[in-house]
Order: sequence, then C-alpha cells, then structure tokens
Amino acid sequence: IAYEICEWDMTTGKISPPTAEIAKNIGVPTTVQDPALVEAYLGENQERILQSFSVENFIKLQLTYNDNGSVQSGVTPGRGICIYRRVSQINTIDEQLKGTPKLVAVLGPLELKENYWIDYFTDDVLTHSGKNQEDNSYLPENTVHFKAYELPNANSGERGWVDAVIRNVEYENPVNPDLSTYIDINLTSNVVMDAGETNGAWICHDDTAVIQSAIDTNSGSGRKAIQFNPKDYIVSSVSIPEDFSVAGYAYNTKLIKLPWSGWNGSTASASATMLKFASSRLRNTSFVGIDIDGNSINSIGFDDTSDATKNFAINLGQFNDGVLLDKVRLKKPIGGGVYAVDPINL
Repeated sequence: IAYEICEWDMTTGKISPPTAEIAKNIGVPTTVQDPALVEAYLGENQERILQSFSVENFIKLQLTYNDNGSVQSGVTPGRGICIYRRVSQINTIDEQLKGTPKLVAVLGPLELKENYWIDYFTDDVLTHSGKNQEDNSYLPENTVHFKAYELPNANSGERGWVDAVIRNVEYENPVNPDLSTYIDINLTSNVVMDAGETNGAWICHDDTAVIQSAIDTNSGSGRKAIQFNPKDYIVSSVSIPEDFSVAGYAYNTKLIKLPWSGWNGSTASASATMLKFASSRLRNTSFVGIDIDGNSINSIGFDDTSDATKNFAINLGQFNDGVLLDKVRLKKPIGGGVYAVDPINL
C-alpha cells in the first residue's frame, strides 16, 4: 500500500503538490510460513489481507503539527492534510480503479494535534459516512473541492476557492436550455482558469452573510424573528441573539454546512458550529421547523481541548434560559449535536 500526502490551506483552499509515495508492505500473517500454504490461505478471496485490518492490525503514519505557530518543520496552523492511498497489487474491490490513488482522509486540527493518522482500512468505516463502503475512500459524487480519484498536480498542486457573486447564467442554447451542453456563468470577480487547468470547478453557494445580515437587521430594529423559505441554505456559522426566533417550514427548510468551513484565521476562532449564541448568555430564543445537515463528508473538526463547544453543530452555551427546539432535525455533524450545559427551561 502506498500513501501520498498533500497540505491544504484552510483559508484559501489551495492544495500543495503530493509528497513522494510512502510505501507500506502488508502480506499474509507470519504464522503462514510455508509458501505452499499461501495460496490456500488466500483461497478464492484475494482481499483477505486487506480484510485483516483491525484496531490491532493497522498502518500508522507519523505527522508533525505545530499548533504554536513556531517556524519549524511540520504542518502549521491554518493547514490541513489530505491523504491518498494506492493499493498496488491485491485490489479486486474495483478492478477499474486498480492501482489508482484514492482520497481516504482529509484531516483538520482535531486529528492533526495527535501528530499521526491511522489507516484502519474498512475497520472503522461508517454506513452513514458518505464514503465508499468497500475501501473507506471518498466518492466523487459526495466530495467537494478535493479530487477523489486523482492526485493534485505534481508541479503546482491545485488552486483554492474564490468568493464571487454570480451575475447571470447563459445557456449554450437559450431557446431550449435543456438541450445545452454547457453554460457560461458571469461573475462579479475575474475568475480565470490557470494555464493547463482543464478540470473546471465546483460551485457552492454561501448564504451565510445574507442570513446573518437579516438576523442582525431585524434584531437591531426590534423585530424578534426571521422566517426562512422552504429551501436549502448553505452556511458556515450563524450567530443568534437572545430574545429572538428563527423559523422555517418544517421538513422543507434546511441549513447545510458550507464545505470545509470553520477556520477563521486563527486557532482560537476556529469552530465547526453552525448555530451559536451571539451574547454572553442565550435567553428566550426558539428554533422551529429547520433541518440541519452537518455535511460531515466535506467537513473537518477543530481542536476542542480547551473549548468543548467547537465541534457541536448547535451551541446554546451554558445556563441558557428559555430556549425552544421544535421540529428541528439534525444529521451528519462532524462532532456533537447540541451543546447545552446546565440549561434552564430548555
């Protein structure tokens, strides 16, 4: 098994070129010493070696993460790691992808503080993870920004993300848009492909600023609520003031976590939380009729050693008073669900 590692910038999204391959050999157990028994050991199942991964039998890659900002070797704050795995010989899981580097981990500060990553292969795969259940790798249809089955460019890496406003969309066939083979998207910013780029781009809406502005405007003018439409909204993190209500249309209004968001320029301000209290203590606040999708397949966790709230989808704080959650469904957070310590009338 071979691994290649890339750094990625959590602020800009830029991905570095991959390292040289790190090769790890695995084989039949040492207890099978007679070569004549190897064929019998494998039998008709060539994947038996891969299936032997467990909490006692794994591959550990040592990393170095510097959380103190010092200038030394290793991954620095504001950088994450993505790891590609290539199974070079025995791989009958997907013959079409035999020997292909596949993205198996995108690590943030929560994992990197341990200074290592462990590959358990499928021994720790989760049915709801959105990953390939056969080898615990990322799937192209579920993964945003990172290539699932292709390494970043060996010379330049991959570009990051660009914030822009879509002015309009032009179809190739404006008379019958359904017959168009491509569309042109006109942006407020000058976004161009770099030389040699042919892979296009992922586009993700970000409704965070609009929602936060609506909350702040209403709250500041004495109106104590906002009403979401029955649609999907993409957000990173939204702050809710006290004496305020957030309402949607039950089972039809959804807040989805903005992919790879949460890093705000410093370790102290980093957070995976989607809904949090804006004041020192949350009072008389309600959340009604909203689905919350933590989008864990496109998320990272942050170091919560000194702040236990960092990876909760909803942070109601301590001693919150008179908070109502009604018809709120929560799924796939990167960490915990609702943080509410010593609540009053929750």
